[in-house]
Amino acid sequence: MGGLGTRAVAAAAKNLKMHAEAMPIPTMETLKTGRMHTTCKECLPFILTTGTMVEYLENRKNKDEITLFVMPHGSGPCRQGQYYVFQEELIKKLKIKNAAVLTLYDEKSYNEFGTKFLLILWMSIISSEVMDDILRVINVLAVNKKDAREIFNREFDKILDSLKTGNISGIFSQIKSSAHELSKIELTKPLEEAKFITLTGEVFVRREEFSRLNLIETLEKNDFIVLPTPASEYFYYCNYLAKTSDARRKLTLADKLKARFTDKIQTEIERRIKNHFKNSGLMNAHMTDVKKTIMHSRHLIPEEMLGEAILTIGLSLREIVDRTCGVISIGPFGCMPSRVAESILNKEMNKTGKEKASGNKLDMDIDDLPFLAIETDGNIFPQVIQSRIEIFMLQANRLHEKMLAQKKLQNK
Repeated sequence: MGGLGTRAVAAAAKNLKMHAEAMPIPTMETLKTGRMHTTCKECLPFILTTGTMVEYLENRKNKDEITLFVMPHGSGPCRQGQYYVFQEELIKKLKIKNAAVLTLYDEKSYNEFGTKFLLILWMSIISSEVMDDILRVINVLAVNKKDAREIFNREFDKILDSLKTGNISGIFSQIKSSAHELSKIELTKPLEEAKFITLTGEVFVRREEFSRLNLIETLEKNDFIVLPTPASEYFYYCNYLAKTSDARRKLTLADKLKARFTDKIQTEIERRIKNHFKNSGLMNAHMTDVKKTIMHSRHLIPEEMLGEAILTIGLSLREIVDRTCGVISIGPFGCMPSRVAESILNKEMNKTGKEKASGNKLDMDIDDLPFLAIETDGNIFPQVIQSRIEIFMLQANRLHEKMLAQKKLQNK
């Protein structure tokens, strides 16, 4: 979930009376440690999480303290289905004492610790994602970036402190207060005139800083505000599958009702948090709508093909032109869902594909829409990828100019 998201979830976990600690952003040493204990044929998220776990367990000061490494799980052959199994076996193989893997199950909506904790957890995820988007805006548009970041860091720490209390009304109150403080940050131009890029793809690498390498920084230096797809999208996707009786299993009526109730509560919390933050003037209160995203891609990929591909395709076709002037899909090297999405989007990211997906005519003189697919293995992007990024930015600049011209015509 990225640095901010991990810290927020660790703060929320204090409500379980656990000494929860957010792991730092991985380094090249983390990558080397992970490769040392895997076959190196696995994807980058697996190698990094394994490396992080081993680094912490081998270097912890109190080896007599029971340590649980949190790794969610679910069905399937990839991250959800296999990571925790391997990591449990690795702990046994290395004979690490007082350590185990704590797994939370996606098909139970990660509700093993009770409804109240799930609410605090959800508030931590949404608030950290919004704050991450605000930080992206600050990095590009703030008049005084140093002062703006100081305000940001101070208010994020206050939000973390409120999450630790477990007082829901207190958390909302702090978010409202922080939004007011953030509104004091002066921008060089209105958000409506800014250049936004959608960063989608595999749910881990699109938000994890080490995996993205210098991609975000390169785009920000060229005045692009990057909006990584929220991790909360995956939670909503799990709810969606439960509500529609996904292909893996048949759900009881009670399970369906529970999924609908959970989804409704989570949506209302997201709406309330974003409405508070909207008053900062540093973000747009766009809601995560998985159903709408899938509606933009179900004609290209069947819903029965579970996983991130249908979401990557749908969100790319949904946000281009309407919200952003370019889309980047990033995934681990060799990731099948990412490659499926890339193969379809390479053909569909054009005026015709956008019109088919949205059902609306695109009144703009443009054919191909800016799209770039990148695979990451933790190493520096090769020159060919750097060149493609440069070309992508030129295309995105041109589309942004057309989008601004269209807005001016509509406002006349």
